Formats: sequence, C-alpha cells, structure tokens
Amino acid sequence: MARQNPIIVPDILYEGQNLFQLNAAPNLPKYTSGFINSVNGWAGGSKPENVSQVSELIKKFREENPHGTLKDWKNYHHSLEGKDIEVFKGRGLKMKPKIVQMAGIEQGVRDIMAKMEEVKNNISQLTEENVCAWLENLVYEKTYCGLEVQRLILKKIAEKRGYDWILGSVEDEKQGIDGYIVDPNGPKFYPLQIKSSSYGNKHKQEHFVCPVVTYDLKEEGINYNMPALVEPLDSEIWTTIKQRALKRYCNSHPEA
Repeated sequence: MARQNPIIVPDILYEGQNLFQLNAAPNLPKYTSGFINSVNGWAGGSKPENVSQVSELIKKFREENPHGTLKDWKNYHHSLEGKDIEVFKGRGLKMKPKIVQMAGIEQGVRDIMAKMEEVKNNISQLTEENVCAWLENLVYEKTYCGLEVQRLILKKIAEKRGYDWILGSVEDEKQGIDGYIVDPNGPKFYPLQIKSSSYGNKHKQEHFVCPVVTYDLKEEGINYNMPALVEPLDSEIWTTIKQRALKRYCNSHPEA
C-alpha cells in the first residue's frame, strides 16, 4: 500500500489570491538572476527616480485600494510614469524629501542594459591572471585584514569599558557573531557582528541577530560606529551560544 504524504495545513490560508503563485520568479537562464541583480545595483535601474520608493508606494496603493489586485498595483504604478512624486534622499538625520519625475520601468531597463554592455565588455577582458589575483586577494589580504580589524575593534571597545574580549568561534560565525565584549563581573557576554560599511544587505541574514559594528578602513586608521552593548534575552539558542563562549573565555582567561 502506497504511503500517503501527510496534509500540512499552513498557519495562514490565502484569501483569494495565491501569493505563492503570484510571487514566482521569472524564468531566466541559469546564474543570470543574481547577475542582473548586481548590474541593477551598479546601474541604479530600480532607483526612486525610475520606479519610486516602491516599499512606501505599495503602502499608499493599499490604503487607497484595500482590495486591489496585482494587476491593479501594476496599473497604479504605470499611471505615475512621467508624473512628479516625492522620494527621500540621504541617510539618517540627513534624509530629506525631494520631488522627482518618475521615469518608469522602461527607463530602468535601459539603464540596466547599458550597464550590462559595459560589464560584458569588461568580463571579456578578464584573464586567468586576473582571476588568480582576485582569489589570492580574497584568501590572503581580505582574510588577514578582516581578522585584524575585528581584533582591533573588539580590543578598543573593551579597553574603553574596562572589559575583556574574545573572537567568535567557527560555530559563532555561522550564527553571525564575530566576537564578544565580556564583562568579567559575571561574566556577561555581549555578542557583536563586525562588518565593513559596504557590507550592507548584500549577504543573507544570519540565524542569530545581534548588534552590528560597521567600520571603514582609512589610510590613517579605522573608523567605526558602535551600537549599544546588549545582552540577548534568554533563549535556547542564546544559552547554547553563551555556554560555548564561556568555556572559551575561561580557557583564555584562567583568572576569570
């Protein structure tokens, strides 16, 4: 008798539209989706001047069209092409509203295709020596400098507070933890990620969320932005991580 797969009932059932089907990615040649995404980032194909700040515009659409469909959203977006829209430029406290004319999807496509031709031309010039230099830089310089930056930043933060510090283990790195600031009175562990300011959102989100120290390498030294030290809330995963960190801390600081 053939085994029947169990019926899995999702936590939320769709009301009308099947979002899984609507969200299906376009059928593209292998490897090209990530390539187009990178070229878009270089070309600014999806910049607000072309397609608006869609994360905000979709909220406005939903407020004005509570029952609007995907087709309605596309029509709504197309209706704004060539019209003045408000976007926000800058970062943090320097962010200010600006009125721009939305060029539309077609302009975004033209921007991406122009940059793609430039990239394809540059790729055709790559040699085996170029690839070797890139891989050696990744394995040697970037690995060496990355670890040294982590050490220097952790040491500086700890010294300012009179605390200790330790680097993360291989298991920690899998959870997105590069190191810990350690208050020896306890001890208490404050996990940190340490990333270049250019890191952004280019990489997948790690399993465990902790404060991120961002840094810039300058000719004269290192600039870094320090978030507040936060001891994570008790959880099964944090208990496991902390026990592992405690063991390594005690091994490296016998007096603790």
